[in-house]
Parts: sequence; structure tokens; C-alpha cells
Amino acid sequence: MKKIYTLLLFIATFLQVSAQTKTSVNNGDWYDPATWNPTGVPDLQTQQIIINSHVTFVQSILIGGNCDEFRIESSATLTDLNVDDTLIIGSRIFRNNGAATIGFLSGEPSDSTINNGSLKITTDYVQSGTCVNTDSGAICVTNQLTTGDDFINNGDVAAYNWINGAAVTGNQGQFCVANWFINGDQINGTVDVCDATPGSQFDVVGMVGNQVTFCAQGPCNTCATTSINEHEAIALTIYPNPVTIGGPLYVVTTIESTVNIFDAQGKLCLMYVQQTGTQSVNTSALTTGIYYLSVKSGTAVSTRKIVIY
Repeated sequence: MKKIYTLLLFIATFLQVSAQTKTSVNNGDWYDPATWNPTGVPDLQTQQIIINSHVTFVQSILIGGNCDEFRIESSATLTDLNVDDTLIIGSRIFRNNGAATIGFLSGEPSDSTINNGSLKITTDYVQSGTCVNTDSGAICVTNQLTTGDDFINNGDVAAYNWINGAAVTGNQGQFCVANWFINGDQINGTVDVCDATPGSQFDVVGMVGNQVTFCAQGPCNTCATTSINEHEAIALTIYPNPVTIGGPLYVVTTIESTVNIFDAQGKLCLMYVQQTGTQSVNTSALTTGIYYLSVKSGTAVSTRKIVIY
């Protein structure tokens, strides 16, 4: 009986420790227990995580759904040293007051993101749950921004590609799009949408409010310029285009790469690894419509619109 009582006491103590607030107090790696107070790496039961120092990580981070708030303080940073690691936010509120560099960022539909600082995503940002980018906030997405829930932008947002599948609004915010922009839902408010690379494809569908402007705020900010300049082109050929449903779509590249095919609403429909040379893509699982094929290798990326009929 004494052994059972001791075991139960240990489990209760462990759960209590796991569920408390974890605050980074030392500069160091996320997975180093000494980075945190109380000592120990945040787990899926941690209720509050506060970054109050300079924290780095070299493997993906998952924030559990029991976390009420994940916050980066104004003087703190969270940096992905590998450039393409994933941060999945399960907390109810992700609040960035400092600076964060993340490979791939995503969350849960019930989460909220409030960005007051600098948020740089070096691959893709799949936004789910309400996102508010305040007038002091800057969000830079090196590859693709996919907005899947209410997005309020009062600051600066830059992306190489932008697929909008939600209600977007804001007050004097600016969106800079380097390559292509697909609006599958609606954009309202006094926001400005600007193609940062004149002459490139600029697609606008869906509903756009009469207060939305296009490049009226002048050139895109340095955040957008940085994101664009990081891209190198991949030699890419696609044929035939348009292609019939079930017919082969041939993709030709000069390097091994990752291929994603998205529909006009930003949903990922197909993903595979492209070998050097010519590969045939089976389109039988797709329906008629417009799709976007994105080929990526390192920081190099190329995107093409494809039509299936």
C-alpha cells in the first residue's frame, strides 16, 4: 500500500509540474532543460509558455492544446537554426511581441494569433484560427501564405505567394505579393494589396471591397523585398496545360525538389518528390478548375498555374 501511495504521489507531482508556466530565462536551445524556469523542457501539458530570452531550436516544436498562451516577449527571440523546422501552435493564444524566425508555421482552428513584432516564416505559413497583425507587426513569408480563417492586418504582410480562403480585413494594413495572389473568399477594409514584382502574374478572384486599394501605399516594405530576393528560380516546364482530367501532366525540372499542387482556395491536393528530369503526374484525383503547382528545393522555388478541364 505504501508503494502504491508513493507512486500516486509521484504521478500527481509530475502532472502538477508539467501543467505549470514555463519561462525561458537563459539564452539557449529550446530542448535544453536549463533554458527554462522551472528547469525542464515544456511538454504537451504546459499551460503557459513565455519566451523571455534568445531561444533557438533545430527540430520541430509542438505546442500542446492545453496551453492557454504561448508568448514571445518584446525583447526576446525564437529562431529556427535549420531554416525549415516546423512550429505547430496548439495554444489558445499565440502572442508575438518580439521576433521569431520559423521554417513552417501552422496552428489549430480554435487558436488565435496576435502579432505585435516581427514574424518571419522561411517556407510556408498555413494560418488557421483568427490572426491579428497589429500596426506594429510585420509578417514575412518566404514562400506561401495560406489564410484559412479571419485575418486582420493593420501592419505589413509579405509573401511570395498568397492564397486566401477566408475573410480578410484591416485598417491601413498592406499586403505585398511577389508572385501570385488568389483570393478565394473576400477582402475588405482599408487594406492595400500590392504586387511587388511588376510584370508577374497577378490573379484576383472572389470578392474585393471598394475600400481596398492596389499599390496605393507606395512600394512594398523591406520585409517584402527581402522575401523576394531570397528566391531563386527553378527551371520548370509543365505540359500539356490545360490538361484533361485523368490525362498525364508532365513536369520537367533540372533538380530534385518537392512538388505541391494547391487548388484555388489554397487546399493542398497533391504532394510528391520530383526527381531530376521528366515525371508524369496522375490528375485523376483532381476535378476541373484552376490549380497551382509549386516546386521547391532549398530556397529556390517556382510556381505555375495549371488548368484541368
